[in-house]
Amino acid sequence: MDTSNYQKFNGIIHLVKQALTDMLGDLGYENWQVVRANQPTIQALQNETVYFDVISRRRYGVQGSKPKKTNSGGWQMESVWYEEWLIQVSAFKQRDPVNDTMDTTTASDVINLLQGLVNGNTDLASGGIAQPKSYFQGDWINVIRSTDVREIEFETDSGLKDKFPQFDFLLVVEQRLLKNMEKIDTIELETKRI
Repeated sequence: MDTSNYQKFNGIIHLVKQALTDMLGDLGYENWQVVRANQPTIQALQNETVYFDVISRRRYGVQGSKPKKTNSGGWQMESVWYEEWLIQVSAFKQRDPVNDTMDTTTASDVINLLQGLVNGNTDLASGGIAQPKSYFQGDWINVIRSTDVREIEFETDSGLKDKFPQFDFLLVVEQRLLKNMEKIDTIELETKRI
């Protein structure tokens, strides 16, 4: 069984973290960090941090198989399926009400910009000219859509009101398994409606 085209969980997590880090860098927020965390508590929030995690995974459609000829002339049975990954992204930046001005960057600003890059998948750092750029490299992964930004309100230990903005986006991941086969004389294909 050849699993070299199967995308491992940690590999996809690394890809998402790298994509978010690259987006922050392109936006000029190099001092922000990206952390994988599942719904951090309010007390554990770190300043200028983007949090992400996988909320759910599910198979999409059906799993199909078909014979595939290798470069060496042999045959493999290729089994393909698609997974839908729901990724939640949130950001936190402490606010100082005394020093807030109209030019102060908030966590809501960062989340809105990240959502724009996830949706647009373009590089805006090239001299102000938008260039096609894929933050999610590979023909086996695609961003499908993102949800609306949610502004979750909370109260800090000192009694200040603050926001914890977040949004979700869907990735579709193509998974493949290959199994070497003996000699094939005939190929029979069967199709079914989904």
